[in-house]
Amino acid sequence: MMRLSALLCGLLALVVLIFPMPTQAQTTVPYIIRFDAAPTLDPLTIDDVESGLAKADLSWVVANLEPYELRVEQLILNDWEAVAFDAPLEATDERQITIASPLNFGPVTYRLAVVDADGNMLDQRIAIIPFAVEEAPPIIDFFQLADGTLQNGELRVRWGVSNRQPYTNVVFEQVLTESGEVISAEKPRSFAWVPSEGSGVVVPRVVDSSIHLSLRVVDVLDGNATLAQRDLILDNVDGEWVERVPEGGAAPVILSFSVTPNPAEREGTVTVSWEVQNADVVQVAQVTADGRYLRSSEEANLRGSRAFSLLPNDFYTARFFIYAGDREGNGVTDTLTIDVLCPYTFFVELETLEDLCPLQEARTFAAAYQLFERGEMLWRQDRGEIIVLFGDGTYAIYPDTYSEGETINYPAGIATPEPDSEQSLPIRGFGKVWANNPSVRNQLGFAIGTEVGYTMTGQDVADSLSPDGYSFSYFTMPDESVVELSPDGTWRKV
Repeated sequence: MMRLSALLCGLLALVVLIFPMPTQAQTTVPYIIRFDAAPTLDPLTIDDVESGLAKADLSWVVANLEPYELRVEQLILNDWEAVAFDAPLEATDERQITIASPLNFGPVTYRLAVVDADGNMLDQRIAIIPFAVEEAPPIIDFFQLADGTLQNGELRVRWGVSNRQPYTNVVFEQVLTESGEVISAEKPRSFAWVPSEGSGVVVPRVVDSSIHLSLRVVDVLDGNATLAQRDLILDNVDGEWVERVPEGGAAPVILSFSVTPNPAEREGTVTVSWEVQNADVVQVAQVTADGRYLRSSEEANLRGSRAFSLLPNDFYTARFFIYAGDREGNGVTDTLTIDVLCPYTFFVELETLEDLCPLQEARTFAAAYQLFERGEMLWRQDRGEIIVLFGDGTYAIYPDTYSEGETINYPAGIATPEPDSEQSLPIRGFGKVWANNPSVRNQLGFAIGTEVGYTMTGQDVADSLSPDGYSFSYFTMPDESVVELSPDGTWRKV
């Protein structure tokens, strides 16, 4: 019996040697090694973020990314909102983005996620940028009636607060005329945070011949303790609500408001001058192209002047704002727009460019070009980017992450061109973009011939509302023809 058992064991071992047991295929699990976020402004304040000018540098390292994708999101209110990029995110990458206001009481919070084709999250990492605490107290720059018509029980007001602290909020209340009781004048809403500047409706609960409204900046960590307050008293005059003129005195008046020189040099210095009457406070501010107020200063003199440097995105015009008000909340405003001189000319002549201004002087820099079966690729040294021009008239831009001597990992099983044909596999930076992006491979096909180096001339159209400062972009090809890249993702030769 023992001999039979030994014989069976020997036969089993022989079978295992001849027919080895199958091993489970190993899968590479993607994981985030590092994810960092740093503001370009240090310290970072709420005013910086709400002005729309604050930016953050994001960087990360992810292992085993392919065939998965990366997604960057920011926590806005209570939801994660995707951050848009103009090129796919690489496993090792860095990007600069404009910081959006989180619209909540927390810090700026980003999430980097690895997701599969179905959107399932495989790994994630959080990066936080805290707000600095301002030493100066918050200031209510203005609290005014925006529309004197009471519609459906609602009045529209506008407000502005500077030196906003973390963990503070803006509240709107009504002071009842007879009893002095203070009640909320806000409509129900699904979120608590109120922006530092804006316009919106208040709902007076009791409407008599006058309405007493109050705006407060409160500390939400200290039982809504008041940090700043301004009142707005309205009277009904012939069916319209108007701001009350204080007893014993006239309403604030702006006698003069000017900006010189006009027109001004781009990013040059201008002098804002004013003269007002019957005011306790004067505020002067610059207005961005999208209507936000910043660089506001509270002036002590009813007559004076102050120098301002034009904003970097004041390409065509520059706007300035003045507010004159008294302690009772009565105020008057004015806005002035000046022209900005265009310091450059376009290197290409097009009728569509006659009323526009270049972002910069036309520049020349090293470039490379490669023809493909159904499109073209270009490399720009000045921006470190690769432009893919597809045959259907669309384009894509990718960061050039190729390092000299780096091995291009072409996908396994990919067809290769015939030895005697003009077709070839792209190499270097073109090859890396082509190999790592299936959509690029499928749309372009194989390379034709070899890449060539040349000197490119490039120039962009200044755009005050663009995060990058420009919209349309123009550059030369090796044959001196000019390509136009449109912000809608299309290209054409002009």
